[in-house]
Amino acid sequence: MGTYIQKIEEKFMVIPYDAMAAIEFAKIWQSKQEDDTIQALRHDGFSKHHLKVDSMIVATAKTRKASCIYSHDQGLKKFASGYIEVKEIPSLP
Repeated sequence: MGTYIQKIEEKFMVIPYDAMAAIEFAKIWQSKQEDDTIQALRHDGFSKHHLKVDSMIVATAKTRKASCIYSHDQGLKKFASGYIEVKEIPSLP
């Protein structure tokens, strides 16, 4: 497990959630409520908690000027649409 974590930290930015991200979260959450994305994803079975976490991830990436997020999470991919690209996690050698 230690080697896997080391590889992740070498290849990816692992960033804490901070006040700048919290402000961006509020903007994204409001926008996604207004365009009915949240309602549609809830209808598809994603919990409010799951969607809030997705919004926190997107907000953190945006405030750090990330070019993309790496994830297999389909909810995150749908939630991030219009804000940041979500790519599949590449295989680690």
